[in-house]
Amino acid sequence: MSIHRRSRAEIDRRFLLADILRKAGGAVIALLLLIAAGTPFSAREAVTSGMTQYLSIMIGFGAIGVGLMIAGGALRRHATHWDQD
Repeated sequence: MSIHRRSRAEIDRRFLLADILRKAGGAVIALLLLIAAGTPFSAREAVTSGMTQYLSIMIGFGAIGVGLMIAGGALRRHATHWDQD
């Protein structure tokens, strides 16, 4: 197992990418909340009336948003000076 030191430029790139991923995930989730608040029906009414396409799109984009936030957080935690192989 070897340990090597990462360059400052690589650390800055990882932090920047992590920040972009986390903000993009937050923006997707905020947009979904605004769309859900602006629709004239609730999720329960969408299920009873058979709007499965609407629900699947909302759930899919919600999963993308949460995944982006989780990936950004993990990338930020690993953006350190030292790396172990």
